[in-house]
Amino acid sequence: MTSHSKIENDYSVSHISGESSDSRSIRALVALNAIVQTETEVSLLLQIRLRAAADRLMDCEKLQSSRTAIGLTCSMFFALVLHAIPPCIEPGPASSAALHRIQQRSRRYVRLASESTANVARVCGAQLSLLMQRGPPSCERFILTAGCSAHVNALLHRVAASRMHFTLIVLEASPSGEGHATASFALEMGVPVRMMEPSAAARAMSYVALVLCGGHAVDSSGGVYAPIGTLTTAIVAQEHSTPFCVVAPHYCFRLGESTPLDLCDATEREELHSLGVRHDHTKIDHTPSTYIHTYFTDLGALSPAAVADFLFSLDHSLLCET
Repeated sequence: MTSHSKIENDYSVSHISGESSDSRSIRALVALNAIVQTETEVSLLLQIRLRAAADRLMDCEKLQSSRTAIGLTCSMFFALVLHAIPPCIEPGPASSAALHRIQQRSRRYVRLASESTANVARVCGAQLSLLMQRGPPSCERFILTAGCSAHVNALLHRVAASRMHFTLIVLEASPSGEGHATASFALEMGVPVRMMEPSAAARAMSYVALVLCGGHAVDSSGGVYAPIGTLTTAIVAQEHSTPFCVVAPHYCFRLGESTPLDLCDATEREELHSLGVRHDHTKIDHTPSTYIHTYFTDLGALSPAAVADFLFSLDHSLLCET
């Protein structure tokens, strides 16, 4: 087994039951970084090998939503780490210097991702507590979320540890859905939980203090790519004047508005086409910045406009080792 195959095999066999998509995405980045660190020269073959490895890492996932999330994360890794590979470079000092820069960027990017869960909770726990303190002090506070996000769970844990009392409403339609992992996590913290069908979000929104969701990628307009149903929940929240907040560390920020999305389960689409029926098995949607109240990031609590400004001024050198 080659070193690259071993790295991918280690990733595929280390699946943790109940692990969220963003945690899996971070481990995919660790696997890609391990490949970069084993390279001895810079060439276009490096990009080919890494993209092939990313495809194989996605193939390890059983859920289409996890495959899409990992695909987005790998795409950001390629854009921010590998963009500086020259189209033609001869072996020598220039090649060694380019490889050194790429390996530095890769290590820094993965370090940012690996530390992001703890940093988001540490930086934004107090801001979330303040936002929750709407209404009379005696009023029972509710937070609404959906699916399972390691960043959301870490932030909720921080708030619960500060003795802020609240009830968590989890939207989940599937008996095997990720929302059950979030509910179990909250119960272990001693936080009361209510499970609801996503279609019941409008019924609950009138007494919810805020909505908290995770995101896979944030574009330069301040919008977020997140699990399907996020946009619907955001529209309902805006109708009820309920703050809709997204937890997304800044390694998820993308340069440019376009995001390559493989949104459809090709196998299911092909089978249904044979019956003359078109069915798009969409797992990710895009929520525009107009519906988002606050981003909770490892840089602090930011408005969508502040995120857009950050991305506008972002230079690739921010990911270089200083």
